[in-house]
Amino acid sequence: MTDDIRIIVNGYINDGDYEKALSLMQKFPLEEEQDKELFQQCAKEFTTHCTSAIAEAVKTSNKEKAEQILSAYKKLIGEDANTQLFQTLVDGIIDKSGKNTSSVANVVSGIHTEMRDNLKYATKKISEYTSISISWLKKTLNKAAEYKKQIGIGAASVIGVIILIGVGVAIKNNHDKKVAEEQAIERARQESIRAAEQARLAAIEQARQDSIAAVRRREQAIKDSIDYAEHAGFVAKYAKIGLIITNIQMTRGKNDDGIPSKGIKFTVFNPTHKTIKYVIADMHAVNRFNDRVSYNERCRGMGPVDSHEYGSWDFEDVFPDKNDIIDDLKVSFQVVYTNGTSRSIRWKDAYVEDFKTSWFYGR
Repeated sequence: MTDDIRIIVNGYINDGDYEKALSLMQKFPLEEEQDKELFQQCAKEFTTHCTSAIAEAVKTSNKEKAEQILSAYKKLIGEDANTQLFQTLVDGIIDKSGKNTSSVANVVSGIHTEMRDNLKYATKKISEYTSISISWLKKTLNKAAEYKKQIGIGAASVIGVIILIGVGVAIKNNHDKKVAEEQAIERARQESIRAAEQARLAAIEQARQDSIAAVRRREQAIKDSIDYAEHAGFVAKYAKIGLIITNIQMTRGKNDDGIPSKGIKFTVFNPTHKTIKYVIADMHAVNRFNDRVSYNERCRGMGPVDSHEYGSWDFEDVFPDKNDIIDDLKVSFQVVYTNGTSRSIRWKDAYVEDFKTSWFYGR
């Protein structure tokens, strides 16, 4: 139910109109625990109300009123033990016209044994749940004595049974509710303990992982520092050369006329604090006997390549090779910096297959 519906239902309950409250609640699904408890509370109060109202109808021989109450009870509560007792009592009412649908004497003789068993059952249940049943029993017997003078011993016994069972049901409901509350509290306590333990273990594990990670970071920092110091000579050497070539290879392809050709592809690293403007490859082709088979060609790789950064170029179709006689390239490099200086470099002097750029940082 929504909060608005609960407000309306509680208003009916405060006004003592349990029939309207139950009728309204039946129109909505009772999914939440508070709604189920509210329905049970209202049903309990409505049962007590019906018990008193039917007893009054019996006292005044108002069978029509009693049947209306019984009909409302069946509609809102359903068929149960109370329904059977209410029906028996209604059947024994002599209406105001003097017609008796079933005499009280016949009703008494027919249900005397059942009433006696019900009285024993109700008394047993009351004694099980609480000691206050004794005072309720006294009040019930006194009330039964008053009814006895007006409608006879049979109807009085029926009313007494109804009231006793109503009291027993109410006490049992209170007991069950208290047990349920205690169980819910215990479940919540156990869940809280489990959650706290899980949080504690998670915190311990996280602290352990953080500690391991911190140790590993310190170890790596020390290792990097040692590595950095050990390669100071490497950095100085190649900073002086002015270039590091990390990859160089002859490529094979075809020119626009479909003739096989050879080219060059290379990648460099700038080990200096200057910016490279051009990397120029001067080369000629040789055959398998290392004899020259071409003119000189020059390929200009355009920068910029910033300090401690990489640059790559790929030049295709440099040397036509229709007969596939080119076996290798003889290459030298010239580096031109943006400050106007330049250097000529033999590629074998500048070639490094594997190194760490971190060796150059901060130098």
